[in-house]
Amino acid sequence: MNRRLQNKIEAGHTLMLHAKLLDWNPDKVLEDVHMKYTHIHQSVKTHDQLKKKLYRDIIQLFDDGDAWEKSIEVCKELQIQYEQSFEYANLSALLLNQSRLYVHIMDASKQRFEQEYFRIGCYGMGFHDFLQNQVFVYRSEPGQRLGDVREKLQTIFPHAILLDPTVNIEDHHRRSTSQYVQVQVVQPISDEKAKFKNRNIPEAILQYYRSNEIRRFTYTRLFVHEDDRDA
Repeated sequence: MNRRLQNKIEAGHTLMLHAKLLDWNPDKVLEDVHMKYTHIHQSVKTHDQLKKKLYRDIIQLFDDGDAWEKSIEVCKELQIQYEQSFEYANLSALLLNQSRLYVHIMDASKQRFEQEYFRIGCYGMGFHDFLQNQVFVYRSEPGQRLGDVREKLQTIFPHAILLDPTVNIEDHHRRSTSQYVQVQVVQPISDEKAKFKNRNIPEAILQYYRSNEIRRFTYTRLFVHEDDRDA
């Protein structure tokens, strides 16, 4: 699905979830649960074979999505396996590709959009069970702004009521049989200082970590003081 929607990075992460279910074992035959993936790679018979092919697919998807740092991480894992199994032809091709990825990172002409993030809350019992009263952080597509995200959500949930970011979510929103959606911009909190420990790192490298590999976000919300409310 992510491939069809051109969500290359998400597709790579999805394939990695499946790859993690497999072992680096050349003698372990694939079970039925994995066989539906072999229509893509018809020659594979073992865990090891399918996992290596999935890793190559993941590297390409991250590459296509300009997530070169993620591609390199997967390359390093695959490199160990090629070395241990003495697949030097595959190892050589992998290292050449990895070298090209490093060049892309440092190439100033290959400009990457900084990702924007949005806090999306889905409130009310009118949503599917897995969405009811849930809050997510959504990573934007290149060039996507708040208005674009709101429009996209209105298309996905045509009957939903879009709430202004300043609206405080109350219990009646959560218990309602309707659908309420609230979207607001959040700012990523980068851990680049902890990661690089104030070393002199090229800007081309720092730029990626300011809006990627993020685990914490901050946002502003309306707060009304009790004295102002009484007035």
